[in-house]
Amino acid sequence: MERYAKETEPLKKEVLLMLMDDSNHLGKTMRLIDAVERLGFPYLFENEIKKLLDNCFNEFALDNFKMDYDLCNTSLQFRVLRQHGYKMPCDVFTKFTNEEGKFKETLRSDTRGMLSLYEAAHLRIHDEDILDEALIFTTDSLNAVASTSEQARCALKQPLQQGIQRVQARHFISFYEEDEFRNDKLLQLAKIEFNRLQLLHCQELSHIQKSVLKLIRNYYIEAKWVNTRYVPTFEEYMVNGRVTAGVQVCVTGSLLGMDEVAEEKPYVQLMEAPKAVEACEYIVRLMDDVVTGEAELTRGCRLATSVECYMKDYNKSKEEVLQIFKKKMENAWKDLAQEGLLTNQSPSDFDHFSKPVYDRILNYGRIMDVMYKVADGYTLPEATIKKDVIITYSQPFSI
Repeated sequence: MERYAKETEPLKKEVLLMLMDDSNHLGKTMRLIDAVERLGFPYLFENEIKKLLDNCFNEFALDNFKMDYDLCNTSLQFRVLRQHGYKMPCDVFTKFTNEEGKFKETLRSDTRGMLSLYEAAHLRIHDEDILDEALIFTTDSLNAVASTSEQARCALKQPLQQGIQRVQARHFISFYEEDEFRNDKLLQLAKIEFNRLQLLHCQELSHIQKSVLKLIRNYYIEAKWVNTRYVPTFEEYMVNGRVTAGVQVCVTGSLLGMDEVAEEKPYVQLMEAPKAVEACEYIVRLMDDVVTGEAELTRGCRLATSVECYMKDYNKSKEEVLQIFKKKMENAWKDLAQEGLLTNQSPSDFDHFSKPVYDRILNYGRIMDVMYKVADGYTLPEATIKKDVIITYSQPFSI
């Protein structure tokens, strides 16, 4: 850990100078911010990035969002600003459409632009027809080149907005290393930081694992007492009961994000289940039921899922319900994106989450999307998430 820290410090200073260079034009600044974020170390420059994005958004707004950039850069700037809660208008993409409102066919040959627009389209909210069209257009275009483009295949499998950020960074570092326009200082810092965090996370997992194993062993003791109708002494009970209270496990988990939620407000907000929470709940519940419902019935679970309830209530076939649920989940992602645009409100605004709290809700939805998009990743990790777990936690980069 100390070695990584020593290697990181001089690189951090160099990257900071790049970010804050007054000679940078707006487009270069936005590309640098995007690279820092996608390479996985934005936390090193949070305050600087916020100031830069404020300036960039204000500059766009003063010019009525007339963005004189190509498709790749326009999409990148739109996505980055929306990801940070800035209300970027979707009509910045109108110039890339024809008289019929369709995206120009000539754009299909721009694979980099297609990738950028595809990722931007996942930040759509309700009633943004041009972004709905953009998603259809880019998905079709990327499918056409997926056989020869690993980056296209990766994006189609898991869009940035709906993916786990550490896993996304792991993949992007590999893509960035092959990019002819890469910045070697950014790449070097990304690899060092990834390896440093990988080591840190493995240490944390070791502590959590010990606590969970201890908890499970003590639950097993309680189960034996119940089955044998054994009544322990108070002292015997307390030795076991202090563990099964779960304090060690809960406290270990709470330490990971303590700084951002060290006040009462977010807890009260979560209890009131605002729109962001409701949207995330929809994604979690429906994805779980759609993917695992049939297998649970096979294993002997007789509790009706949301799929079966909907079939009964509305007299629909299973296939019809699955299509309806797919649309409901798309709308839930739009609701989440909409709520993300409200995170830049005043800190005293009680109706909307702060960015750190919102991100935790968003990440929970992302976890479910990754776990259940292809199959039941919880039950069948070998066929779904095993590869991502391995590359994230046990395969450091060569430096």
